[in-house]
Amino acid sequence: IVIDGTTARVTPSDNSTQSVTLTATLTKGEASDTKTFTITVPQSGSGLVEQAKEAAFAELDAIKNDDNFYDNAEWTAIMQIIEQAKTDITAAGEIEEVNAALAKAKQDIQVITDKVNAKNEISAYAEAKGENNYWPDDWTKIGKIVTDAQAEIDKAATTASLQEIVAGAKADIDKVQAAVRTEGKWIINDKEATYTGDDTAST
Repeated sequence: IVIDGTTARVTPSDNSTQSVTLTATLTKGEASDTKTFTITVPQSGSGLVEQAKEAAFAELDAIKNDDNFYDNAEWTAIMQIIEQAKTDITAAGEIEEVNAALAKAKQDIQVITDKVNAKNEISAYAEAKGENNYWPDDWTKIGKIVTDAQAEIDKAATTASLQEIVAGAKADIDKVQAAVRTEGKWIINDKEATYTGDDTAST
């Protein structure tokens, strides 16, 4: 704060809110009195924007491919989203623009994440069926169902249809005839030539 006669010029700090103490002496004839005032000068708008940018950069930099959750293509797409977001954030002149760029990046990354989760769900469902429980040709059919469904997921423009694709793939997998059948108390695996039931196991 610079005071020149009856004029005061306030220059906000770019880095933080500042408290300034002013002392005024009032005089009337031979009498005088001193008053102290504390004025809070808020941080400048440009400083707040820079803080928002730093926080946004830190949040984007914290995104990692832990345990190789994403494959190379997926992670490359995410890195491109992050780089574009950083470019937009750097160019932003308002906090709202910073927040919008960060929100868009997070939303786009979430779409990729949801797709990965959907593809993994289908793979896990197929694997749980057990290759040993199917004839080779039938297991190949299951593999094709998984591959086709995952390709469809990759092409999906939004996440709205993902669960429908997953449910459809599971239903198609269930339709594939397994080599395992149940007769009475016996579970018979025609491929392995085994049958089990209660405490009995024979070959």
